[in-house]
Amino acid sequence: MLSPRGDEVGEKPERPGRGDLPKRYPYQFNASPEAHQVFESLVGILSKKRGAEVPIEEALFLAAKRMVEEEIQIDGQNGAEKKLPSSYRLVINRCPDCRKTAVLTSDGPVEIAPERAEELAAGAEVLDLEAGTELVPDSQNSPIWGNSSSQVVVGTGSLIKHDDDLSTPEKTLVPKEERDRPNDPETVKQTLSRDGYFCQVPGCGQLAEDSHHLQWRSQGGKTAPENETGLCEHCHPTVHEGQILMSGKGGDLKISDQRCRPLAAQLGEEAPAVLLEAEPGPEPDPEAPPANGVEGSVPGEAGFNGCSVPAEISPEWWRAHRGAFEWSSGRKLAIFHPEWINFASPDGNESPSAPVPGIPESSTPFESFSGQKEAIGNLSLAVRAARLRGELPPHILLSGPPGVGKTTIAKQVARELGTRIHTLAGPALGDLGALLGLLSDLRKGDLFFCDEIHRLPLPVAECLYQALDELSLSFTVACGVEIRLVKLKLEPFVLVGATTEESLLPRPLHSRFGIKERLDFYSLAELEEIALREGRSLGVEVALEAAQLLARGARGTPRLLLGLLRRSRDLAQLERGSIEGVSITGAAARQALASLGIDAAGLCPMDRKILQALARINRPLGLKSLADLLGENHRTLAEVYEPYLLREGFLIRTHLGRRATEKARQVLSEAGG
Repeated sequence: MLSPRGDEVGEKPERPGRGDLPKRYPYQFNASPEAHQVFESLVGILSKKRGAEVPIEEALFLAAKRMVEEEIQIDGQNGAEKKLPSSYRLVINRCPDCRKTAVLTSDGPVEIAPERAEELAAGAEVLDLEAGTELVPDSQNSPIWGNSSSQVVVGTGSLIKHDDDLSTPEKTLVPKEERDRPNDPETVKQTLSRDGYFCQVPGCGQLAEDSHHLQWRSQGGKTAPENETGLCEHCHPTVHEGQILMSGKGGDLKISDQRCRPLAAQLGEEAPAVLLEAEPGPEPDPEAPPANGVEGSVPGEAGFNGCSVPAEISPEWWRAHRGAFEWSSGRKLAIFHPEWINFASPDGNESPSAPVPGIPESSTPFESFSGQKEAIGNLSLAVRAARLRGELPPHILLSGPPGVGKTTIAKQVARELGTRIHTLAGPALGDLGALLGLLSDLRKGDLFFCDEIHRLPLPVAECLYQALDELSLSFTVACGVEIRLVKLKLEPFVLVGATTEESLLPRPLHSRFGIKERLDFYSLAELEEIALREGRSLGVEVALEAAQLLARGARGTPRLLLGLLRRSRDLAQLERGSIEGVSITGAAARQALASLGIDAAGLCPMDRKILQALARINRPLGLKSLADLLGENHRTLAEVYEPYLLREGFLIRTHLGRRATEKARQVLSEAGG
């Protein structure tokens, strides 16, 4: 037996991923009780004859096939005229210019030899769409395949005629200065929203991540939604390679392969299950309150067939039903399993007055916060004014070096608002599913603190734009063979973002923060105040001399200061042999600093190595040369040690390299280095 291309059965197709004939077709229907009883009886009979369970799909196929074969056998017998149509149809396209032929399959057109096309058409009932006539072959030469005849349709009408402005890699490029502006986030958002956030290539089914210019910008195309369409990350480069041709306007596209043949949608590997109902469900009560928290949402109308997922859902509905959803990272959508609803966790009735997580009892109000006076004053003013109006303050961005109190300030804002705080690091939000789970848990007025927000994946950040602007989040839901876009309404919340790399934030996200505060390093006086106060919270008294020494070794950051303070407390308690009545003296502070290699000037061992190397060579050194000399990575020197040495005046940078200052030489001389 031969396939339409002439390959032997069992051979691999010439091109991977391109089959010969359709393998699966989706069927979905509801059966009456009488039909259901007949189907069950049919399955029982066939299973008993076979001695094994026969699936309902196979049982229906065998019954239908047997009936078709019987009808074909008796059709035209006893001198009667044939009335039945052919049971198989094979579509062959023939190019009117080059006369090449191709068979249409579910995986797209597959080119075959003209001789093979003639062989397939020989003896079959042929409909020539070009001539518009029907040719009836000699019945003696008609091939019989499993007691069923074939029908071949030969036509040219399915070739795509593209617009004159079709872009291909071979076309001439316009100069860069004459090209339109690149895409901006607003244009991309409009395009993807219009296209339902799905790739527009037939059969792809992936979420669109790029907005593609139909007439390429490099060939004079305009940057506007009508000249753009959504494509996934796999199809976008394929279009620019010329393997897929696209023309037309957004929403009215002409898509083909490089030979202008239409692209057929690829079907899934697994056939969808046939859904049967023994009895129709009860009619919904129009006076009953909505079960999903959304007015007017009736299962079967606002949702899928058999799936009660409204087009717009409330946070309460999502929290009550999210156990029936499964997030697919590969397909980037939520899969709804109606059969899981009974096992879903009914957490939608959680009390909104839950305790505030993540804020320690030792947190202090804004008025007693040490350091960052300007930032604290601005935040205190915004929070108190918002509370006076009964509103929430704008979203807040805190930037600055590590260890200067961004997390502590976020907790202070939550305490001032009297609300809960949800803390998560940016890299932990790996996809839309993680963001969906977090935002759906936010109650009215909650604070979402995102640390290292500059490390949010870009697709997640772009989804966050909608949450900040519209208090909603759109995501794709699949239920059986149905796919649709669902909008989750969110409760009002405050986003506080913390970053050490403000420049790495996407500009659209950066612009959505109404309050932006830069936190700087602390002065020695501020660090001394923090040491005296935090010593009491640790159960020890800190002498003024000890506070001054510890502040000098903290490099301007409270985080390092608290580490030194705990080390001093440990040494003092061990020396006394008790945890009661312990005080940290100057001697205990010096001992703690010495154990870590920190001298009286606050320099650590690597700081001294850097300054000693520069002082010894007595000429400027490049960063990589200095790193090689010290046996350290050059990025570690530039990002960890140099900022403090530059800020304190121990080192300067010139166009020739790094040099040690006179202050550095004096400190080294006093230390005997």
